Amino acid sequence: MWTKELEMNTRIADAYLGGITVGEIRGEARGIKMEKSKMITRLNDQNIPLEVISNAAEMSVSEVLEIIKSSKLTVN
Repeated sequence: MWTKELEMNTRIADAYLGGITVGEIRGEARGIKMEKSKMITRLNDQNIPLEVISNAAEMSVSEVLEIIKSSKLTVN
């Protein structure tokens, strides 16, 4: 029998599980972005041409340049 309480609990469970999924996706995206930034910085430090780096990172040259500039502002 479907009751108001069961419906409320089902909605709470759905919201909770949805939140976990969204959090996992966001965390994974951040991790990928961080790894890509590290790769771009390492390749740039080895004097690899920007066009090659942007191709490897599947990003535009301007996006790669922004990451390189921001990496020089941070302290490792």
